[in-house]
Amino acid sequence: MCYKWLGLSTVSHIMVRNNFQHFNIVNLNRQQNLVWKGMWLAIIGEIWKQRNGVIFKQYKVDPIEIFGLAQVNA
Repeated sequence: MCYKWLGLSTVSHIMVRNNFQHFNIVNLNRQQNLVWKGMWLAIIGEIWKQRNGVIFKQYKVDPIEIFGLAQVNA
């Protein structure tokens, strides 16, 4: 589900599938966008793992670790 606001289309952050489908960089070709979508998935996955660690294992959030692990996993 996409929302139109002031002539721009947006998606809510809670609609993960729609957010992923809406993620598209205009100046890149299809293959380059697929690479960036892979990176998007890796970053979201690491944020989710960190969130679970904070909630269940009392981890502290480390943004550099999130990005580093996302790069490794992507």
